[in-house]
Amino acid sequence: MKLLKTAIILIFVGIFLGVGVIYSGYINVGANVADNRLIDWLLVTAREKSVERHSKNITNNVPNLENQAIILAGAKNYDAMCASCHTPPGESKSPLSIGLNPPPPDLQKEVQDTSAKELFWVTKNGIRMTGMPAWGETHDDDVIWSMVAFIKTLPNMTSDDYTKIIALTKLKNNNTPEKAEEGHSGHSH
Repeated sequence: MKLLKTAIILIFVGIFLGVGVIYSGYINVGANVADNRLIDWLLVTAREKSVERHSKNITNNVPNLENQAIILAGAKNYDAMCASCHTPPGESKSPLSIGLNPPPPDLQKEVQDTSAKELFWVTKNGIRMTGMPAWGETHDDDVIWSMVAFIKTLPNMTSDDYTKIIALTKLKNNNTPEKAEEGHSGHSH
C-alpha cells in the first residue's frame, strides 16, 4: 500500500513539474533549435510507426506507378508543390527547406526504403509539426498517386533528367487546348 501511495505522489509531482516547465516558457520552440537525442528519437520513432500503421490498410485504386503519363502528371505537381522543400536532384536546398525543423527528407535517398502506400499516406495526410501539409485536403487520390509515382523515380534521377521532365510537363501543358484557353498552367492549390 505504501508503494502505491509513493507511486501516486510521484506521478502527481511529475505532472506538476511538467506543467510548471510548460508554463514557464523554458522550452525553446524556435525552429532553429535542434532537439536533444531523446526527443528526436521519440518524435522520429512515433512518426515512423504511425505512418507504417496507418498506411497498411490503403487499398483504394492504386494505379500502375510505372505508367509514364501518371509519372509525368506527378512531376508537374511535385515541381509545383514539393520541390521548394524536398530539393530536386542536383539543386541546392532552398531557404525554405533550410529553415524547417525537422528538415524535410531528401526524397532521392528516403524513398528507397519507403513503400508507395507510406508515401501516399504521408502526402495525403501530412505530418504534424514538420511543415508537411496534408495535400489530401485539396487534391484527390489520383493526383496524390501521380506524385507518389514520380517520387518513386527520384532515386535514379539526375539533375538533367529532372530538368527535362519538368520542361516536358510545361511544354505538354502549354499545348493542351483547354489549358491555353483558360490562360493558366493547369495547376491550382
